[in-house]
Amino acid sequence: MSESTGSEIPTRIDPTKIKMVPYNGMMMPQTYEHPEVYLPKVKNLQLRDSDVMLSTYPKSGTHWLWRVLDMLVHGSAEYGDRVIDNTVLDFMPTEVIDKAESPRILLTHLPFDLLPEKLKDGRVKVVHVYRHPKAVLVSLFFQMMKVGHIPDMTLETLMNMMASGKAPMKSQSYYFDTVQEYEKSNPNVSIFHLAYEDMKEDPVSSIKKLAAHLNVEASDELCSQIAEAVTFNNQKKEEEKRAPADQNAMNFYRKGEASGWKNHLTVAQSERMDQMMRERAPTCPFFRRYCSSD
Repeated sequence: MSESTGSEIPTRIDPTKIKMVPYNGMMMPQTYEHPEVYLPKVKNLQLRDSDVMLSTYPKSGTHWLWRVLDMLVHGSAEYGDRVIDNTVLDFMPTEVIDKAESPRILLTHLPFDLLPEKLKDGRVKVVHVYRHPKAVLVSLFFQMMKVGHIPDMTLETLMNMMASGKAPMKSQSYYFDTVQEYEKSNPNVSIFHLAYEDMKEDPVSSIKKLAAHLNVEASDELCSQIAEAVTFNNQKKEEEKRAPADQNAMNFYRKGEASGWKNHLTVAQSERMDQMMRERAPTCPFFRRYCSSD
């Protein structure tokens, strides 16, 4: 698929044009259409039995896991010419998503209550990837700095935005709430929860579990090959070959470290986040996992 020209429907995302706009009390991304226009279309999106829904809060290993899932459903550790853009529910017009070839790895940062209604049928496998909140905060900070829509952005500013629900999709905490409520209300929807850190520590084992969840054949050899193909340096090199210059400028692949946040948060900022996680831990397993970690 080529990039759009003139009035044609776009088939690649221009990340330099992404902006955050208010929608129903939260900040949502906008590229080609306002959320008031595209979100109802997402709700009505027709799904296929072969689809896989990859759901993450921003900066939780999204591009990494998209490529892993793409390789698994195609049974190969080779980088094909498939690109992430034309299956992103948050940005891409649904006309493009509808035309994407099967099997589709549909990708989204949307809160679960905004996902396609047909997902509730339980025919589509869902993979939810989550990451240490401190790592998400730091990575999101650098991404938003790159976009440059918020003058004088600091980590403290972003922390306050998270606390007040003014960050993308309100906050990671709000996003987790929608995951839990959705799973509780739709027990027939098959959701596999994967921690970024587990994938980082033992990628082969994680890939095997993903294959089992998707009900796809994946030998030990294939899982090992995929794990090697998607190491941070390998994937950064391969994906940037395929990306337009404007997407490379966004620096989606920064460092890929599990604990890089330690180099950026002050002691006071880290303790503030620890307190938040402790408060949420009793009702949220995604926060509870990180309460005792450093």
